[in-house]
Amino acid sequence: MTDELLLSTDRLRRFLLREGARGYAFAVADNERTRQEIIRQIKRDAEVAGKNMSVLHLNTQSDVPILKQLSDAVAGVDALCVLNLDHLLRQPHDVAEKFIRALNFSRETINNLDIPIVWWINSANLPKISNWAIDLYSQRATSDFHFAFDPPNGLEVPPEFLPGLLPDTQPETVDAEELEQRIQQLEEQLASARARNRPDRRIARELVIPLAAAYLEAHQNGKALALIQQYEAALETTLPGELIQLGDLCRELGNLTEAQKHFEEALAYSIKRNDRYEEAISYSKLGSIYQAQGKFEEALRFFEKETDLFEELYEANPRSESLKNGLAISYSKLGDIYQAQGKFEEALRFFEKDLALTEELCEANPRSVELLFGLGVSMYKMWSVLSALKRAELGRSYLLNARALFADLTERTQLSRHSGMLAHIDAVLSTESAE
Repeated sequence: MTDELLLSTDRLRRFLLREGARGYAFAVADNERTRQEIIRQIKRDAEVAGKNMSVLHLNTQSDVPILKQLSDAVAGVDALCVLNLDHLLRQPHDVAEKFIRALNFSRETINNLDIPIVWWINSANLPKISNWAIDLYSQRATSDFHFAFDPPNGLEVPPEFLPGLLPDTQPETVDAEELEQRIQQLEEQLASARARNRPDRRIARELVIPLAAAYLEAHQNGKALALIQQYEAALETTLPGELIQLGDLCRELGNLTEAQKHFEEALAYSIKRNDRYEEAISYSKLGSIYQAQGKFEEALRFFEKETDLFEELYEANPRSESLKNGLAISYSKLGDIYQAQGKFEEALRFFEKDLALTEELCEANPRSVELLFGLGVSMYKMWSVLSALKRAELGRSYLLNARALFADLTERTQLSRHSGMLAHIDAVLSTESAE
């Protein structure tokens, strides 16, 4: 998972599992696999915490009213995720609108169920809720949880030893369509919010940040910068998660100084709030800033602090896959720094730790494309550092295993990040054979 996906997952987890939590919110995910994996992770974390989180699949063919299905589902549980809302909204327009307006009038009843409820929905249907059920949407307990389509694994690959790894820099066809649709929806929501004179602070938090991120993803940097500048005052915040998002936007726009300032603020506020997870993410972001500047000693210091926190968090909750994945990523980052410094034995030690955790995650989730991609990258890194240590035969075995994995992923997904890795490894093998 990316840091952003981990952050969204952890925020959703805290909303669902916090003592005394109540109210409802919306989780937005277009990828069913991503949705299922996140729900499964949080259910496991709930079990560890001694809580009962249930999942309600709305029965769209039943004569039982939705509210009755809800009230039956919350009996004896501490938190609830509701699925199949998208199916209801795919009904003919008049049927879907009637359902949403009925849901809008039932908001107080839903709030009185006294447990946290998350409605899962895709980005195409979210505007129907916000436009047709204004009161329902405005009275949600927290801002929406967004989970990006087909998120990358987040195991960063240093460009200094992986040149040309992903030669196809254009978005995938499916991703481009999803992204264009997401931008259009967010722009429509922003126009609607402005027309209704919604507070700038709320617009900035719920729409400006995700729209600016979408612009950047579509390489529309000018639009992203103009939007951020327009709402600069409203974007002032003390929430670590929002500061991290702002820092990411500034980094993507090439303003490392401003990004560093936001990440430092996120670190200070996360420490003040005793939020160990967001503190770890803040250390990670600051380390990445220094790494991008070639300041490896400073980067190492922050990555070590990130790793210490993830080790502490994972030790306290060893069944959390998101924390295990975060720890694996932190080990990988340490390996990257040591390799860049020429300290290959130290790099190998951390790459081995990363690989061990990533293999465990893949064994538990054998159908996760994101984790399998990360496993391939981990194997590639093992080859790279073993080659530097003149242990070519062992390194080659990792490279061949990585090739087999990327060949399988390429056949299954046709994504260029997979075929790009495959082509790169084939080029490496061809060069080795020529030598």
